[in-house]
Amino acid sequence: MKKISKVLFISLILVAAIAVTAICVAAATTPPPFSVLITDQSGYEYEILPERVDGKYTFYLPGSADLSDLTVKYTGKKMLCDENGDVTLYRGDTLTCKASGGKIEVKEYDSSTKSYEKHSANVLCGGEIGSVYITLDGGTKALKNINANKNNEEPGDIIVLDKVGNLVYDGSMTKLSGHGFTSFTAASSTNIKNSYNLNIAQKTELVNGAGDSKKWVLLTPRMYAGDRDTTGLSQISAFHTFTALIGNKRASIEGEYVDLYINGEYRGLYILTERMNNGGAIDVVDLEDHVTNASGELKTLRDHENTGRDPALNTGLHKYTYDKKAKIDSDVDITGGYVLEVMCDTYEGCGFETKYGLDISIKSPEVCTKEMVQYIAAYVQNFENAIYSETGYNSEGKHYTEYADMRSLADMIL
Repeated sequence: MKKISKVLFISLILVAAIAVTAICVAAATTPPPFSVLITDQSGYEYEILPERVDGKYTFYLPGSADLSDLTVKYTGKKMLCDENGDVTLYRGDTLTCKASGGKIEVKEYDSSTKSYEKHSANVLCGGEIGSVYITLDGGTKALKNINANKNNEEPGDIIVLDKVGNLVYDGSMTKLSGHGFTSFTAASSTNIKNSYNLNIAQKTELVNGAGDSKKWVLLTPRMYAGDRDTTGLSQISAFHTFTALIGNKRASIEGEYVDLYINGEYRGLYILTERMNNGGAIDVVDLEDHVTNASGELKTLRDHENTGRDPALNTGLHKYTYDKKAKIDSDVDITGGYVLEVMCDTYEGCGFETKYGLDISIKSPEVCTKEMVQYIAAYVQNFENAIYSETGYNSEGKHYTEYADMRSLADMIL
């Protein structure tokens, strides 16, 4: 497909060269009876619906769309003619048109009244970024369910294209769910811009340099008001920009801007990025597939319950949570690796709270046995104890530099 290098308004005109007996203009509240199909020789196809903004209907197309060869699908219940007036199109039929002029215009024929009705829609084409197309099995109801609670998940299909329109992935999406703890907004509506976690059926490199993975994230580059972000970028956008400018790959994961479409509707600008998971974004031993019988039945142990025999609580840990029925393969070393996420005020799922109030969720493996949480929680607590000591050594006689790669830690803090 021909690439459009910047965001600009593009339009296309369908001219129905037919004899007109009577013409009436459709009301602005009525959606135009056509959609645009994004398709090419690779075999993928996605239907984009028009959006009503400020009383006008607009098609938001990806930057990779070939505006000289667009496929338009008739979705009405009457009849439509091609630009030569020679072929009558019925519901579901398509025709190819060339972009020009500011908008799409069609005229459909009503045989009962023997009159023609004019419909139009503007077209806005995106810039040099990739695009993600998601179709949920449950349609609009499924998206509302996901937005209602971050623990809800829905399956579907997904197509990912790079910035020039080449096919990256076309296949099953095993689940789409909400992402974020304090950033997630629960609302029984589709008119909300949340971040999302997505799992695909086949390990694939959706972002250059990220490696093959099944787990990915769609982050919304949310703007913050006031003095929280004076750069004009969201925090995540600023972080990716900073690491790109300094050429430092150690401190960041890979991410790319994309246009997101869900159920045919344009959802806006997102950042497609790696999930914090072993074997994908982070090159350490993956324990995920070695944990079985995960029940989601969590148990929390706190410092005041310590009998003096708990190896994690003995380090000064405030509390930790594990899956009561989870089991790990007997021949697997529980020392790792693990992927941890520092949370705000509280953690979720399997995780722990340190002596000095740091809340940490265990992102991978997502489900952990008691022994696994005890091990990694005690490791982090011993590290924290060393940092807070006046000498840099904890009660085990270990210096904090023995627990972390210091250059990587300094990069991350900076």
